[in-house]
Order: sequence, then C-alpha cells, then structure tokens
Amino acid sequence: MDAGFGLGRLHHVFRRSDRARIIRSALDAGFTHFDVAPVYGDGLAEIELGRALRGRSGGVTITTKFGIPYRAIGRLPTPVYLACRTVERVTRLPLGARYDRRDYAPAVLRRSLEGSLRRLGIERVDYLLIHEPPTVGAYEALGPTWDELRRLKDAGSIGAFGVSGVSETMLEAERLGHVPADSVRMLSMTDEVCRLPAAWFRGRKVFVYNLVKHLSRSMGPGRIETRRLIEAFAGALPGATAILASNQPEEIARMGRCVRECGRVGAGT
Repeated sequence: MDAGFGLGRLHHVFRRSDRARIIRSALDAGFTHFDVAPVYGDGLAEIELGRALRGRSGGVTITTKFGIPYRAIGRLPTPVYLACRTVERVTRLPLGARYDRRDYAPAVLRRSLEGSLRRLGIERVDYLLIHEPPTVGAYEALGPTWDELRRLKDAGSIGAFGVSGVSETMLEAERLGHVPADSVRMLSMTDEVCRLPAAWFRGRKVFVYNLVKHLSRSMGPGRIETRRLIEAFAGALPGATAILASNQPEEIARMGRCVRECGRVGAGT
C-alpha cells in the first residue's frame, strides 16, 4: 500500500507551533508525500509545509492544485486570519476562498503556480492538479489548460499534471474523452472507483481521498479504527495512493505504523 498525507484541515489548528508539530509528526511517521492546495487556509497550508521542509535535503514530494479562487490571507497572523473568516461567514463578504467559483484559465494557472512555489519555497512542484471541476462541461472546456500544463511540465516547473475531483464527474468526463490518458488522477473513494479494473490503475498515478466517508458506510457509524481503515483501503484499491489526514500526532503515528505494515508510505512515482 502507498499513502500520502493531506493538509486540508491544517488551517483549523489555531497555534502555529501545533501546525508545525502536525507536519513534523507526519514526517516522523514516514510520510514523504504531502497534499496541499492554495485554498487550504487561503495559502496557510502551503506556507506551513514550506516552513517545515525548509533545510531538508529532498526525499519529499508535493501535490498542489489550482482553479478555486482565493485570496492569500492565510499569511496574516492567525488571529487576524480567523477573524477574517468569521467576518466572511457572518457578512458573506468574499474575503477568502470562493468554493462556489472556478477559474482554470492558463494565465490564472501560471499565477497560482507562482504563488504556490513561493509559499512552498521550492522551484518545482511534483504534481499540479486542476482543482475540482464541478461538471462534465467544465472538463470539456479545459483544452487550453491541459496545453498550458504540458508546457509547464516541458519547462520543468512541474513534474506531472492532472486533475482532482469528485469521482463520478471525473470518470464520466474521462469516458467522454475530456481527461488526458497520461494525466494524474485524484478522486474520491466510491463504489465505482473500487470496481475499476486493475488495468485502469496500471501505468498512471492515482490518489484517492475520502476514505473514512466511504468506508463508514460498510463498517458502520462511529470512529473507524486506524488499522481497519488502512487494511480495507489496501484490499480494495491496491493500485492507488491513499491520502490520509489527521490533526492528532498520536493518530498520525498510528497511521504511519499501519501503512508500513501494509506496504509503505510516500507517493511513489
């Protein structure tokens, strides 16, 4: 089994020292791949990951994304950032990420990548993914975006490119020819994904998220024990990389141990 660590909840942690401890715990547990996006804390997750990795001598791979509009207010002091998000919820003023909108234009892609590289403190990101196209029609309109991603890969700014999104929409778009065969996929765990043949995974990188949401349907309500979760994923999708997440250092350590016993932690190539 292959696994990476997701930082989509990191901005829910108030203290910077605690956020640093979470990333350090993931590194200590053996995770060598991290999944972030500019909208995770409006840049905060990328900033914190960049700080944590500063001075390390390689060995870590990173996925980031683009396409959901945001303002990089995550760089503000935490109390100010959280106050901004509270004001946003109360007044509905668009101060941060706009999850109800998408913009995948090549110029937006370039600006987003530049910002991500700056916040992460790197010159090249391993995986750059289009973030959650909401409809099959949105996938159909991505032609110029795919062309720009190929150009960035050829220029050495990214190692690989692809798309992250809801599995049902992505798989339908793929059937209609709107997803390049050589692109990376990051999709939600569903019954349909678990039924995909082994050949679908062969020769391509596939990340899978929402493990708990899916597996709780078959394992019952309540908390799923870490080992059962990881063993269930490894049995269902041996050709995919699980994206695991937690803000609890003790649970992160358990995740690392269980994944090592099932195979390995990281992201592969």
